Amino acid sequence: MRPVIALRVVVVAVLAAVGAAQSINVDIGGFYTLGSATNFGAATGQAGAWNTVAQASVQQVLVDTQGAATGATVSWAGPATESGWLSVSGNHGKLLNDYQYLLPGAAAPVNWLIAGLQPGEYRVTFYSRPTDGQSTGVTRFTLAGGAAGPQDCDGGIGDFFGGYRYGQHFVQDTTTVTNGTLSWSVELAEGDLGYFNGIQLERVVPGAVRTYCTAKVNSLGCTPALASSGSPSVLGGAFTVSASQVRSDRPGLLVWSPRQNGMPFRQGHLCVAAPIQRTAPQSSGGTPGGGDCSGSYSFQWTTTYLASFGLTAGDTVACQFWSLDDGSAGNAGLTRGLEFTLAP
Repeated sequence: MRPVIALRVVVVAVLAAVGAAQSINVDIGGFYTLGSATNFGAATGQAGAWNTVAQASVQQVLVDTQGAATGATVSWAGPATESGWLSVSGNHGKLLNDYQYLLPGAAAPVNWLIAGLQPGEYRVTFYSRPTDGQSTGVTRFTLAGGAAGPQDCDGGIGDFFGGYRYGQHFVQDTTTVTNGTLSWSVELAEGDLGYFNGIQLERVVPGAVRTYCTAKVNSLGCTPALASSGSPSVLGGAFTVSASQVRSDRPGLLVWSPRQNGMPFRQGHLCVAAPIQRTAPQSSGGTPGGGDCSGSYSFQWTTTYLASFGLTAGDTVACQFWSLDDGSAGNAGLTRGLEFTLAP
């Protein structure tokens, strides 16, 4: 059974607002709306108000994550349709179950433009997920001036959703806005159909720290807690990431990468994407024998360690603690993810 399609060959939508543009969440498609789901942050953890951009949206006020009107306008044009297919529950479904639909044989990509943004560095997260298992393809996102170049979301991996997987459900890129404009294109790179489900714009703020992803409840019924202290800086030495409420007397380590993730992994979630780095293993300590959740881990981001990987001011790091939990499915303990951007 195929989804019902509302088709327009060429569509131009303009969304106007007043005020100052900052961090912005946008749900593409008007079938299922997030609206007031201010506790929902999708893959990035950027919770707040969500704008709904439907096929027929014109002169719509765009708000930031605080729900305040901004000075940004966004427009798009190209061969596209709008559709929806209810296959994922909750707020994740409201984001992923409706979309801009990209058909094969299009003469040009769909081009988007946001004007009126405050200057600075932005991270842009694009969402794409097929909801009809018979109609999949590779959706390509190209952010103008982006550091990563064209990036693909491969719908051919499958339409099962157990968490946000980088390169399947989302991709990310960064760019510097100097003249108030940010533009990107969306196209079907190969296959039957392409999907554009949503976008998040985040101001890259040196020293910022945010948690995201979901921790795995361990075999003793404890949910690991993840925290940080100090401020992340290339000077190093003052910033520490720690985990508590983990099984005692068990080995563990911190894994990290430049990119977030949220894919199913050992009956929990892998919160970092490839390429993944691993720190030296450590013991959780606490009560000998591993019979309770008195264990903990910590890792300090020293100047020497940061320099050894060439990390500099403005770089963003996503990290997560892994540990042995020999009584759980997959024998793994997994915290949620923590992301930070290095200050000078």
